Amino acid sequence: AGGMGQPPPRGSYPAPRAPVQPGPSPPGQPQHPGQQPRMLLVLSGPPGAGKSTFCTKLPAATWVSVNQDTASKTGKSGTRKQCINAAERALDAGKHVAVDRCGLSEEQRADFVALAATRGGQ
Repeated sequence: AGGMGQPPPRGSYPAPRAPVQPGPSPPGQPQHPGQQPRMLLVLSGPPGAGKSTFCTKLPAATWVSVNQDTASKTGKSGTRKQCINAAERALDAGKHVAVDRCGLSEEQRADFVALAATRGGQ
């Protein structure tokens, strides 16, 4: 198995998780009980592994890519919190979200897994 900070060996990745269920509508917005579950996809891998390329292939009408390199409005690299906030906004808007970060450790992915759990994901 991969050591601390190392990706797991090929073929040892965990099974895919269930789609994220719709969260509460923002204040003042109607509830949408028939809304389809949204997915929160957390991509993990070293730089150059193809995470960003994969995100460019997702249909822009239904998917939002959240990337820490572009999460800041100042032109500088963003923060994990900015990525989480962007993912929350996209889910609230009814979009699927692909988190495009290295996230090689379980700790680095934990906040996004927790976000999915708050929305009914497993």
